[in-house]
Amino acid sequence: ISLCPWISDVSSPVPFFRGLLLLLPPLPFFFPPLPSTATPHPPAPSSFPANKMALGQAPRPSHGLALPLGALLPLLLLCVALCPLAVDAQHFPSPHSPRHGQPVFHHTGGGAGIPSQVPDIIPPQQNAELVVLHSLHAPFISEWWQGGVDYWEFGGSTVVTDKLIRLAHQRQSQTGWLYNVVPNYLPSWEATLLFRVHGPITPGADGLALWLMAYPYRPNPLTDHGPTLWGNDPNFSGLGIIFDSYDNDGQGDSPVVSIVRGNPGHAWDIDRDLTKDAVARCVFDFRNTAPGELVRARVRLWRDTLQLYLARGDDPNTREMFCGQVSSVSDLDGYYFGITATTGHLTDNHDIYSFVVTAEPEAVREEDARLHAAVA
Repeated sequence: ISLCPWISDVSSPVPFFRGLLLLLPPLPFFFPPLPSTATPHPPAPSSFPANKMALGQAPRPSHGLALPLGALLPLLLLCVALCPLAVDAQHFPSPHSPRHGQPVFHHTGGGAGIPSQVPDIIPPQQNAELVVLHSLHAPFISEWWQGGVDYWEFGGSTVVTDKLIRLAHQRQSQTGWLYNVVPNYLPSWEATLLFRVHGPITPGADGLALWLMAYPYRPNPLTDHGPTLWGNDPNFSGLGIIFDSYDNDGQGDSPVVSIVRGNPGHAWDIDRDLTKDAVARCVFDFRNTAPGELVRARVRLWRDTLQLYLARGDDPNTREMFCGQVSSVSDLDGYYFGITATTGHLTDNHDIYSFVVTAEPEAVREEDARLHAAVA
């Protein structure tokens, strides 16, 4: 059985020797060793059967168990039956290993909140409610267009259609942004972003980002010509989840998803794909999914821990992959959700299909009370 994985490997170029090897373990049972010529056999006792005495034969000395040749077939059938079990056991995936065809993740990080291979246990939401003030979903426009999207602002290269919002399209040097105008006071929440980044040329660039920031950044195209951080102010305060399409350092770890903390005055190392800037990071191929197949990014915040899960496919039953988690994020109270995207010399289409925030009823009521108190 220990040889089964090698024997069952149909890609091996020596099937004959693999089959022969299967017969080696039981050979001693069928072919006992020859008697030594140095010591003659003892004379046959009179108790031997008559037919043996008539042939003048003596029984062989016992050197081990000898089985009849007819036992070969049952043993072979047993080996054949157990081989698949042995092979399956060797290849059975662990709870945290990706299935065939799923993205492979590499966990790295720096500073506080370095992710572990296993996420902390966060209790599931009970009777979760849709938080309308922070959510965004189709249809985005209707027959009576009011000049905007409820509770959201957009600008730059952003184009709103009924089914999707394209932040940056397939042209060079595009910057699009979409910001929630209502501050987030939910103590615990879950947000799911459905999007698609696609283009006919590989590689593409630059990617998009989901933010939770102190103030929305609305660059003026006439006066703001400095570099941005995937469409956001490089001096932002808050937290960002960056979906980076382009491999700047040529290390082969792209597309990559990085969670970063805002730090005014920090010099972001774009040339090394934020490797040292990220507090959590994972390689995930979110680009050029099949038409109609969306990428799902699910963010959970509970108490002061934020977790990120990713999947290719918008079906809730699609298996998610844990990207990383960040601790000590209680300072994000009252911050704003935002989504941005950019292109550079290389381009892609960056499409948003929905951003849905849910929370437990008690958390929603708590936020409503704080928002009404701020208005009063």
